[in-house]
Amino acid sequence: FFFGAGRPLGFQLRLLDEPLLRTGGSPMQRLLRCCAAAPEIEFLLEVVILRGRDLALPPPSPTGASRPFVVVSIGDQTYRTSLNADDCNPKWDERIVTFLLKGPQSVSVALCEHDAS
Repeated sequence: FFFGAGRPLGFQLRLLDEPLLRTGGSPMQRLLRCCAAAPEIEFLLEVVILRGRDLALPPPSPTGASRPFVVVSIGDQTYRTSLNADDCNPKWDERIVTFLLKGPQSVSVALCEHDAS
């Protein structure tokens, strides 16, 4: 996927299915099985923020540099990636796994920049 005019952003959205929750025995997998049994939870969603490509970052301010990051909002939850070095082609490769409740849920992805000034 690419996000925004002139600001391409690579990311993946995946709904993880129930058979995945029944396999394995790691603590995380046991937690997922337990939470997946709750009636108000409908899906497990994985969002992977991969990279940005040819970002049009503003020039650095005299007191600091602009550093890109991504904000993902899912329903009433908000997640933020780490700040990336001054780069028009940042790589995050960060993963968010969250539960989606029954009913409509909105997912928004925003590319932002942090000015250190």
